[in-house]
Amino acid sequence: MNESTVKYLAGLIDSDGSISFNFNNPNKDKSAYTLSLKVSIASSNAVDFHGFIASLPGLTGFGSVDRHGDKRQFTRWTVTSRSDLEMLAPRLVKHMFTKAKHLQRMLEKWREMRGRLISVDECNALREFSRASRCDTGPLKPKNFPSWGWLSGYLDGNGCFRSSRCKSGTYKGKQMYRQQCSVQAACHIGDVLVLEFIQRAHGGYIKKHSKSDNCMVWERNLGKSDRSFALSFLPRLVRHSKIKKHKIEQLIAFHHQQRLNEQTSTDEAIV
Repeated sequence: MNESTVKYLAGLIDSDGSISFNFNNPNKDKSAYTLSLKVSIASSNAVDFHGFIASLPGLTGFGSVDRHGDKRQFTRWTVTSRSDLEMLAPRLVKHMFTKAKHLQRMLEKWREMRGRLISVDECNALREFSRASRCDTGPLKPKNFPSWGWLSGYLDGNGCFRSSRCKSGTYKGKQMYRQQCSVQAACHIGDVLVLEFIQRAHGGYIKKHSKSDNCMVWERNLGKSDRSFALSFLPRLVRHSKIKKHKIEQLIAFHHQQRLNEQTSTDEAIV
């Protein structure tokens, strides 16, 4: 797996991934357990997301895929084997932002306790360790700029590319419209550092989600007034995007078409 794919996967795990302990009961007596570590990504209802998650074992060379949910409607990629985790986790953690410290701590604790039986009390202590670890957000080392691979992964998970027509007034009795284009990224309020990281690199603004007090949203205009930014930003993302690639391509095509229309209008005016 090349480094660009690792960066993309790190961004996707930062947004939609899960890092957790599993407690296995080998003797079925509920008195002693073995510990395993699990890194996973589960799909949403989006068809493109299902397909991409199903492709991850072949794309990465790690993990396996299963179906889950009440009607087995979701696809989940999971990495649990010792050899896979030891090869994959150290590569991911270098590029992760939101969950880098968490993954590193979970990895070290799993290494410390794997291979031996642990008590019920130890299981409860490890659950509390995991909850506390997840609250400490941030990268292992300070990062100045999000890589395009990581950002593409994060936006493929918790991002949204929007394009819609809205009324802009009337002209000579006719209703006029304009195209609104933007990119958004969302996170839990406790992870807002990741949105600030993106904002420092690419501008925009951060606000509370309109439907949840526990969710924050970063938004950046990609409309006509910010065309130069859009045509610099979007082509870099589209090279790495897997799940929302077609939406990014639609925004790029919109700006190219608008520029072509303006050039045509200018040429006609000159003639």
